[in-house]
Amino acid sequence: MTTIYFVRHGQSEANLTACFAGHIDIALTDLGRKQAACTAEFLADKPLAAVYTSDLARAMDTGRAISEKHGLDIRTRAALREIDGGDWEGRPFEYLQQTDPMFTKFIKHIGVATCPNGESVADMLVRVRDAVGEIVKNHPDEAVCVVCHGTPIRAMTAQLTGVPVEEMHTVPWASNASVTVAEFADEQHGILVAADLNAHLKDLVSKLPANI
Repeated sequence: MTTIYFVRHGQSEANLTACFAGHIDIALTDLGRKQAACTAEFLADKPLAAVYTSDLARAMDTGRAISEKHGLDIRTRAALREIDGGDWEGRPFEYLQQTDPMFTKFIKHIGVATCPNGESVADMLVRVRDAVGEIVKNHPDEAVCVVCHGTPIRAMTAQLTGVPVEEMHTVPWASNASVTVAEFADEQHGILVAADLNAHLKDLVSKLPANI
């Protein structure tokens, strides 16, 4: 079995201002850096063989806090990025809710949504699933940390629990710097062990908008 600890990055500036980040390279906030340090401590006793992150700064900086505890370098993968938001990139959620019916679909039925001039949730799932499969293939019977983003982790949680992408809205979001644990027999067969573990953050848990 390969064990993967999926970690959502710590609070970013976009999380704080309720804007759609997507592929925009947004930094962690001070709180986000503290969250990353707490999660690094939480995972310090896990026998991690590698730490993979998306190539966006908010994931890389969270992953670096974890990797340093294990004497590892982070390994970046663009395929682990957040969904490509297209025209939504950098826009406040409130503005999108008022102006774009597709964004309402993203909120209510995320699995069938497509970001205008960006990426569909279904396509994002395929690239993330393939990237995770490659990591599993390269780390048989090892433990690995994968630091990425809210939509990829939500999609992978649905995948691991047998929820079709069209029903992904029934799966909760993972919180900032939380840990979701999965075990994989091979690159195509995995099970969810635990989701959205964040008790280690104590009073550092950040508040996110409902269902965004």
